[in-house]
Amino acid sequence: MASAEAKTTQPQTLDSKESHYMKLLSRSCKAGKFNESLYFLEYMVGKGYKLDVILCTKLIKGLCSSRSVDKAVRVMDILESHGEPDVFAYNALVSGFCKAGRIESAIEVLGRMKSRRCPPDIVTYNILIGCFCTRGKLDLALEALDRLLDDKCQPTVVTFTILIEAALLQGGIGDAMKFLDEMMSQGLQPDNYTYTAIIRGLCREGMVDAAYEFLKSLPSRECDPDVMSYNVLLRGLLSYKRWEDGEKVVGEMLETGVKPNTVTYSLLINSLCHEGKLDRAKQLLDDMISRGLKPDSYSYDPLISAYYKAQWEILRSVLCENYIVIELVFMNVFALVLARGIECDIALLAVESEEFWKGAEPLRFGQLPCLQDNEELENCK
Repeated sequence: MASAEAKTTQPQTLDSKESHYMKLLSRSCKAGKFNESLYFLEYMVGKGYKLDVILCTKLIKGLCSSRSVDKAVRVMDILESHGEPDVFAYNALVSGFCKAGRIESAIEVLGRMKSRRCPPDIVTYNILIGCFCTRGKLDLALEALDRLLDDKCQPTVVTFTILIEAALLQGGIGDAMKFLDEMMSQGLQPDNYTYTAIIRGLCREGMVDAAYEFLKSLPSRECDPDVMSYNVLLRGLLSYKRWEDGEKVVGEMLETGVKPNTVTYSLLINSLCHEGKLDRAKQLLDDMISRGLKPDSYSYDPLISAYYKAQWEILRSVLCENYIVIELVFMNVFALVLARGIECDIALLAVESEEFWKGAEPLRFGQLPCLQDNEELENCK
């Protein structure tokens, strides 16, 4: 009777311990203590406990993010020997190798997946294609696309968008439009991110008017432009100091029901400030606030800088040309010009205001040699 009870309670004890170590492993992963997590994983394997593929995948991602890719490979080795890795686990390892610049190792993982009858999916190939493209290897990305088709995977909108962005950087707008046509020929509908990438590429090539026309054509392509598309075009226009066209674009946004965001207004305000149109920039800031948008430092900084520069030019003119008693506009105190530099922008001021001098520290010099001491003067030479 006692032995029967022992048999029934023993599995429960093992399950309890297994659950305990799973919790420790999970907590250490969440805390970012990935070396500790690997220790718990190896301990559990040594005790014959089952492995959780989801936890192992999290550990692989964590080790890769902390630049410990070799330890991530160790986790995969353990998972392959004592568990069943899935495509998510392998993709995490492929991504880790790509981020570490170890492209050959990433490609080797594909063979590892096939040998275990876990074929790569479109996410696997998108990771590889993205890695090739970011490193300027469009030719290798196209080879990966061919291999993808050989493995009976279907490219997605993400796949072609990655290729379009790479083509815009390396091959030009012509190659990018070819990818767009191929994408649509396969029945894939480009999204705003795809079209925005093309608008950005056109602006980068200096084809701002073409970008403008392309954006206008989006509704006919069954894709309404969003605020990100407009902002990219706006940035392109303003980079060529076409702030009037920029304001026109903002007006079109409002007409089509696209709400400008903080970035939209900040771009315009910054451009107007550089053009010295401070009154119009201030109006836009007021309009921005009236629409319920909260200005950030990118909205205020250009205005503050422009106003400061304008006021400083006035102040410097008074100091260097008029040589009179002036009012310091930022401090609201009076200063008397005692002396001024003839060929430089400096002046010696007398300011009778405790508020002005609050927090100021006197300039301290080191010990100066006595003029009569020839030896010290010789040492200074």
